[in-house]
Amino acid sequence: MIVPVAEVVLPTDNPLPVSALEQVASEASGGGCDLTDPIQRALQTDVRVNLELPSVAPDRRSVANALALWNGVWIEPDRQFPEPALASIKDTVRLTVAAASDACRLQVQRGPRLIYLPIRNRTTVLALGSGEWTWQQVVDSSNMEPDGPCITWPWPKPRNSGQLQCD
Repeated sequence: MIVPVAEVVLPTDNPLPVSALEQVASEASGGGCDLTDPIQRALQTDVRVNLELPSVAPDRRSVANALALWNGVWIEPDRQFPEPALASIKDTVRLTVAAASDACRLQVQRGPRLIYLPIRNRTTVLALGSGEWTWQQVVDSSNMEPDGPCITWPWPKPRNSGQLQCD
C-alpha cells in the first residue's frame, strides 16, 4: 500500500518498481525513520540512474568523492552534471521520499545523509542535506529563495530561517 502524500509532480515513465515504494511506505511507518537505505535501494534499481550517473564528470565530485545534490534546493544541472543524470536521481529520490509516512518526512534530520551507489567500476557517494532539515523539504523545495551559501556551493537559504540551519 502506498501512503498518500503531498502533491509531487513526477514523470509517469519512472522505471522505479511500485514494490520499492510499497517497501518504503511500510518501513517508514514501522518505527525508525531513516530514508537513506530505501533511497539507496531505489536508486540502485532505477535503470535511468544506472545509465546516466556515469556521465557525471569526475571534477564535479568533492574531496570525499561525493556529489552534493540537495541542500535546501536541488543543484542546477551543468556541463559536468548533465540534466538527464540529475533528473533521474531527483525523480527517484523525490518519489521514494514521497512514499514515506508524514511523520517520517517531517522528522528533523541533522547533518548530511550519504547514499552509496556502486555502478559499474565506481562507487558514487550522493550527499543530501546539511545542518537541520526534513525529508519533506527534499520533496518540496519551493520554500527556498536564492540568497546565501550553506556549504561550498551557493545554496539558497529557506524563506523561514527556522526551517533549515546550516552548520
